[in-house]
Amino acid sequence: MKTKIENRFNCPKKLWCKFSDKGKIAYNNVRSIKPNIIIPDPKSLMSDKAWDTVSHNYACFAAWEF
Repeated sequence: MKTKIENRFNCPKKLWCKFSDKGKIAYNNVRSIKPNIIIPDPKSLMSDKAWDTVSHNYACFAAWEF
């Protein structure tokens, strides 16, 4: 029986379906990283909307590696 991996961050369905299971896990893991882990003072550098876009792009990049 195959386990369904939850699309926790609402990646577009067309894109989500193209990821492998490992890619889906990678996507969720990268998107769950908080901005203060990567950027010391994220509020001074980018808005929440900008962070959402950047983290989505990095997560897609990570997902395609699998």
